[in-house]
Amino acid sequence: MNTLKDVFARIPNGRGFVLADKEKTGGSLSPIATGVVGSITGTLIGLAIGGPIGAIAGAATGPLATFAGEALAKRFRKAEIVLEIASDMSGESKDDFLIELSKDERKVDATSGILNAAANAHYKEKLTSLAVLLADVRHEKYEELDKYFIMIPILDFIEPPHVEILRFVFQRNSENADQLGCEPEEIMNAFPHYNLIIRSIVRMLELHGLMTDKGELDPVTYRGRVYWVVAPLGVALLQIFERQPTSSNG
Repeated sequence: MNTLKDVFARIPNGRGFVLADKEKTGGSLSPIATGVVGSITGTLIGLAIGGPIGAIAGAATGPLATFAGEALAKRFRKAEIVLEIASDMSGESKDDFLIELSKDERKVDATSGILNAAANAHYKEKLTSLAVLLADVRHEKYEELDKYFIMIPILDFIEPPHVEILRFVFQRNSENADQLGCEPEEIMNAFPHYNLIIRSIVRMLELHGLMTDKGELDPVTYRGRVYWVVAPLGVALLQIFERQPTSSNG
């Protein structure tokens, strides 16, 4: 069984995601996908992440088919990495891990959502966070699963700029607990490289319930000014990102 160290060795540092296996297959990723087809793991991943790319891979020919095959293989590998990390955290093989998840219909739904989010991921930190979430789902009680169906789509959409700004606002809230909140000017000054998109980033965080404008909630007290604070859901998300996967096998 792969150790957690072995799994992480396949994920380079930084936000980009390049599969180490690509070098071993002469520049082609497609054999990765075919290598696990037929197993429980391969079947579930295929069902979870196929989507439009899977349809193209099945119908296209020539260069388009090659492109679709490579894209599908890369999506497949990212989902499998999340499974490897999560099952390792639980001290189980991937197949045994999935067998246990399959005993609960809602856990199957949650797992499918997490694997699809993993296939969409573009940076290491999201993959490890999704793995932590999946390991939690594996051991969660049925009646406690609702919160995961809220968090999974949030993790799917969130990108590094969202995480950076959320962390910044949280840190400012913590350092200045006596202040009303983090003003927009503070965020813009801290992230000048996001100048053209910063409003969109902040509004997306607000839309998903990760940040709250205290000024909007109480315009009389705050005199119409904007004061951002990280909402409880945003704090929970940051806690997921801060947790480091640990192997049950040492």
